[in-house]
Amino acid sequence: MSRILHNPFYMGIMQVGTTGETFEGNHEPLVSKALFDRVQAILAGKLYPRTQIHRMLFRRLIKCDRCGRSLVGERQKGHVYYRCHDWSCRGTSVREEHVDALVRSELAALRVDDGEVGDFRAVIREGLAEDIAAAGERAERTERDLALVEERMNRLTDAVLDGTIDKDAYTQRKAALIAQKLAIRDRERAGSLTGWQKIAEWFELAQTALESYEIGDADEKRATVQSVSSNLLAVGKEPVFPLFYPFKELRNWRKLNDCDPTGNRTPISCVKGGRPSR
Repeated sequence: MSRILHNPFYMGIMQVGTTGETFEGNHEPLVSKALFDRVQAILAGKLYPRTQIHRMLFRRLIKCDRCGRSLVGERQKGHVYYRCHDWSCRGTSVREEHVDALVRSELAALRVDDGEVGDFRAVIREGLAEDIAAAGERAERTERDLALVEERMNRLTDAVLDGTIDKDAYTQRKAALIAQKLAIRDRERAGSLTGWQKIAEWFELAQTALESYEIGDADEKRATVQSVSSNLLAVGKEPVFPLFYPFKELRNWRKLNDCDPTGNRTPISCVKGGRPSR
């Protein structure tokens, strides 16, 4: 297993064991260079993955609003409580079912009415059309950067043939150029989504987040929470569910237009002075 995890073959590099020379493989990489580098850091002891002992639903997802520490889950009398163990934050505690109810309520507030879905999708389609030209420019830039690396590779080959550099220096520089080429391709893959494509993904995620949370197992519920928020907060005994952009903006817009996400227009509890409260 250790030999496999150290083998650069899986990120697209062929390495000759007898000479140490490296070549760019023709095969499709199984992992990105960034992931391979992270694995090497872990194997070298620079990163230490945490061992999970208790499988609480919201483990390490709730932070104390006062001290910023993660709340620790405890089971008492059939209920799960998340408490802050900092002495100065005594009393900061939230019950799991209350956090669960808040998450469901906030995810429900992200859903857009059927009549409005079509309008949103029409705007997104227009934006996607505008992004086609930008995607072409990015592809051209990537090809230009790859061509520059290839030119440096050719000059390096000429240098070793002319005897300007020795074989060891050639091997090291060639490996660095191959790694640079892989990084450029990783950058292209990471930036392959345009702004409007990201908005389209966010919009679809917002429409399905509640359903994904309700039907998912514990790990899938956690993944849904983390896809729309960094961390939940505990303010005293009250849980708070801060959302990422643009989910926060969508939630606020929905609550202003329809304070009750279940579909009952502007209930009394949401009205203050004749207007929906924020």
